[in-house]
Amino acid sequence: MQSIMETTLKVRPIYIDMSHLYVYEGPCRFGKGEELTYDFDRAMNEETNKRFLSEIEANRPDWVEIMDPVYVYRNDDWRIPDEMIDAMANEYQEVDFYLFADGARCGDVMLEFARRYPKPCISLSDIRGTTIINASLLSHGCEIFPSRDWDEIRRYMMAVRIRKMLKNLKVLLSYRFNANQSLPSAPDSFNDLNDVTDKFGTRFRFLNLHEMMDHLAVVDNDTNPTLPGRKGLNITQEEMKEIEEEAKELIAGAADNLMELKAVVNTLKMYRVIQKNMESEDCNAFTAPCPDACSTRRLNEEQCTMCLSHTLNNERGIPSACEYDITALLCMTILGGVSGKAPYMSNSIEVRLTEEGIDPAFPFISKETFSKVASLDNLMATYHAVPNRKMHGFDSEESSYGLQPFAYSGWAATLRYDFDQDKGEKITQIRIDPNCKKMMITRGTVAGGFGYDQANCTEGLFFTVEDRERYFHTQRHFGLHMPLVFGDYVKEMTAVAEVLGLETEICL
Repeated sequence: MQSIMETTLKVRPIYIDMSHLYVYEGPCRFGKGEELTYDFDRAMNEETNKRFLSEIEANRPDWVEIMDPVYVYRNDDWRIPDEMIDAMANEYQEVDFYLFADGARCGDVMLEFARRYPKPCISLSDIRGTTIINASLLSHGCEIFPSRDWDEIRRYMMAVRIRKMLKNLKVLLSYRFNANQSLPSAPDSFNDLNDVTDKFGTRFRFLNLHEMMDHLAVVDNDTNPTLPGRKGLNITQEEMKEIEEEAKELIAGAADNLMELKAVVNTLKMYRVIQKNMESEDCNAFTAPCPDACSTRRLNEEQCTMCLSHTLNNERGIPSACEYDITALLCMTILGGVSGKAPYMSNSIEVRLTEEGIDPAFPFISKETFSKVASLDNLMATYHAVPNRKMHGFDSEESSYGLQPFAYSGWAATLRYDFDQDKGEKITQIRIDPNCKKMMITRGTVAGGFGYDQANCTEGLFFTVEDRERYFHTQRHFGLHMPLVFGDYVKEMTAVAEVLGLETEICL
């Protein structure tokens, strides 16, 4: 499986050389001596093009692939021959984004090209020219973005890359009841997956939950009870040896561990089954329903959950969401693509201290733990058993971690992360509404962690926001799970929402 985070944006630079054929002065041309010659114009254009290309190379992000630049010519007869447009359109199907520059007065060329060959673009003409070109192209429905500086240019290229990622996203949905939306798990997820495909291009593949779980049995592939006589994807004896080695490595790398080898092996079997089915369906993202699966009692019988599978997927750049929350999964894809960091998905709610105690009740948070943050204004909490070791960057060193059981009786390994070490760090959260029309964007500050040394879905962090009342009243239109990444990416998320055609609700 290739990580969706490896998606590149193919950018084509195009320079339009505008050189005057004759020597003359007038309302829009002035100079002295050789400054009015054709050769002087050509030399000036070549220098401008060199600066244009060097500026791109100096400022391009790692995920941008610069295609061979195109250089075309025009003169002061102002004609736009098809030969010029055809040269600009070379390899059009491969291009994701165009960067234009010119020798002045070439907005009409960009307009004709953009209307005939529509792709996202930015003009790096001078400020006057850029204003003219943006207004012209936008009025004709072309997708052109502003370019005050390279920070802004990178943001919009990044947002278009995110759109490409969502289009390339193919999600394996392991369902039990309703494949469109799991009502016991995440009724606040997207109401209609067809809307998601229509808007973002994201595709979905469906696999019955019981069929997937039958692959946990180490039996001959043609004796799977769900697929009698058909070749299934059951775990083999050879794979069991590999899984045991993986479990030993995971235990050896843990700073703290309360898991026996067998329990970790049972949990990693689920991860291997998910991997095999994703590969079989050519998918690069995954989700499955927790309550729907839990009530079958099969997780209890197999002594595993999918928590560690989500953790390991996400730190590999494979978006993976709890509870069949497809909205959270797409938001995690966006967050990971923008930040270059593995996201963390969790329940986000406000926390208050009353005379009776913590409101709402958190039986897994001790008074001692809460006392460290109880005096903070606008306090929030977010928690789930799916942190990972790459939350500070896919290319960073693995963070220190612990292993704790999910079940209080000791089975199902989960990875734990001590959020206390991130006090003062900024976080960014987003969520798209169930009707796929709006994006909620929030920013907070980490206040501390909890649940590192406990079982179950008790892992999480406290954070503060500027106005938790506004947060709550906004969140009620979006849903409970608010995936996050470390860092302040509000401007970037605003650009993403614009490019994706989503209205924004920003709560800082």
